[in-house]
Amino acid sequence: VDKEWFGRKNVFNVECSANQWDVVDAKIEFPDGKTWKNYIDSRRIEITCGEAPYLVSRYDTTTGELIMPPFRRIGLLDRKLRIVNENVSDKEEWIKWGIRALQSCYGYEYQGDNLLIARINVLVAFCDYYEERWREKLDKKTLLQIANIISWNLWQMDGLSDTVPLGKPYGNNHQISIFEVFEENEPKEEREAILCRIFNWRSKFSMKFKDIRKDQCMSKKLFDFCIGNPPYQQESNGANANDTPVYHYFYDAAFEVSDKVELITPARFLFNAGGTPKDWNERMLNDPHFKI
Repeated sequence: VDKEWFGRKNVFNVECSANQWDVVDAKIEFPDGKTWKNYIDSRRIEITCGEAPYLVSRYDTTTGELIMPPFRRIGLLDRKLRIVNENVSDKEEWIKWGIRALQSCYGYEYQGDNLLIARINVLVAFCDYYEERWREKLDKKTLLQIANIISWNLWQMDGLSDTVPLGKPYGNNHQISIFEVFEENEPKEEREAILCRIFNWRSKFSMKFKDIRKDQCMSKKLFDFCIGNPPYQQESNGANANDTPVYHYFYDAAFEVSDKVELITPARFLFNAGGTPKDWNERMLNDPHFKI
């Protein structure tokens, strides 16, 4: 993603052996026509984000070992906060641009437990950078502001339907009546499907995520970059049943919200093989903008 944005590779780090990387120590230089503020405002989304390892690389996902100091981290938000550190010397200005960096990073996840961890990771990562830079803890007012942004920008969603998983939540503290006890075995009504909403912090309005995919809300696509490792297939039941691919749906959904997309998926379709639709395979293989 940043190779595309900067027009050169190895901007923040250089990959080395054993899935590790060396951090580039020098201050980041920007190409002609682009500034560090443009980089902060560049909107990125991690789809099916899990614990959000592409947004913040707080720890090694294989060992759980914490990555310190924060300068060594290479997530999308990590890089933005590094840029803030390198270009801002005033504390209030740092908070302002740190918040703008956070507002430009989004992600959705189906599983509620993963989403909780993702939100914690992003919140703690922001605090790590602030405390490391200013040698003090964030005040409660700023923490609440950040938590509000995170609650909008990292949300729970079924990426195939753009809805809240399992539909509208049941009411709290519902008292079961004697009649409901006897009706326990009767078919239950399906819960209402609720479309998810996100917030555009620059334009200061919320919108349905599905409307973004339909291009109904804006003249350009909301996200500059979309990255992720989406689910590969839907598991089937039975000895003879084949697992049904779903990753091609996430490709199509990602293309609808961003002009530049990078996904980790199976590669069978590159040989016009596997369970993805043949017409989809052909469309991808004949797309001049697609590369491996």
